[in-house]
Amino acid sequence: MTRRERTIILARGAATLLVAMGLGRFAFTALLPAMQTATGFTDADAGLMASLNLAGYLAGVFLAGRAPAALRPLLFHIGLAVAVVCIAGMGLSLGLWFWDLLRLAAGISSGLLFVLGTAFVYERGAATGPTGAALHFAGVGTGIALTGLTAQFVPDWRLAWGLLGVVALALAWPAIGVPGTTSRRGAAAPPAHPRMRWRAPFVLLVVAYALEGLGYIVTGTFLVAILRRLPETAHLASFAWVLAGLAAIPSPLVWTRIAHRFGAWASLTVAYVVQAIGIFAALTGSPGAALFSAVSYGFTFIGITGVSVAVAARLQPGATARATALSNIGYGIGQVIGPWAAGLVATGASGFALPLIGAGTVVTASALLSAAGHIAAKRDGSA
Repeated sequence: MTRRERTIILARGAATLLVAMGLGRFAFTALLPAMQTATGFTDADAGLMASLNLAGYLAGVFLAGRAPAALRPLLFHIGLAVAVVCIAGMGLSLGLWFWDLLRLAAGISSGLLFVLGTAFVYERGAATGPTGAALHFAGVGTGIALTGLTAQFVPDWRLAWGLLGVVALALAWPAIGVPGTTSRRGAAAPPAHPRMRWRAPFVLLVVAYALEGLGYIVTGTFLVAILRRLPETAHLASFAWVLAGLAAIPSPLVWTRIAHRFGAWASLTVAYVVQAIGIFAALTGSPGAALFSAVSYGFTFIGITGVSVAVAARLQPGATARATALSNIGYGIGQVIGPWAAGLVATGASGFALPLIGAGTVVTASALLSAAGHIAAKRDGSA
């Protein structure tokens, strides 16, 4: 593979994740306050929308992991079309039921696109080394920053969704070419259902990643809304989300380089600790802590994803798509529970204090499990 071919594949992979995750998932976080102000739906309604989106993500991940190799390109292209329609459709005010359906469908598409897009990029040999993986996952942070800027400068939430839909359509064109050939030149295509190896390091990785899904998504869904409601941080809400996106762009490169230097397990453990500190910082209500919370969130969550996917692929050689899917099932379950539970609890007198405490606690548990995974990996020689 030439350098030019590798760059094209990585750029297409980044465009895929920008549409599926940066816009398809996280635009909701940026535009949620404006939507609630205009329409009056509650935090519980918002939490349900987010949970439906993430339930769809879980379904999409499961479908991608079980799909025969011959069907994967078709599913990828269907997911891409659905993502564009759902992003643009959120600008239509047809009631909560309509938004619920769109968020569910968008979640299914994001699960398909994340697993299949990542698998195609890895299987084609483009994501070798820290730079390759970083370029692929950088699309998520770029999308988040774009949604924050849109929320800042386009006050009409309907127009904002429409503009993001146009951006998604434009990026879908290069993303279409991601599947290409599903194997490296000269290599055999991977079996449709390769056998998984359920050893201690992989189990600990999956459980830690599942708790991360439960914890990080509380911030990922409600951070802008939380900051908007506090007098001290209201003016920083959209800007903080832009910072989160900007911090997420170099995140995969930084954490992957740390993984190459000190080991993937150490990289994951430190990233979990930094993220937990950032979640707890949001409890203080100070502007400085709010910005740190946003930056630490953006700087860690996609880096954790990138390193976790790489470790899962390494622990399950020849089963990249299934390893990515299985590691994301627990992550997806956590994401489904997190927003719904946080939205319900936030309706009480304490607001988002208890959800943030719970989120920080479970991410701390992820750090402990990651450290245990490092020990287990050393024992069985897979570190």
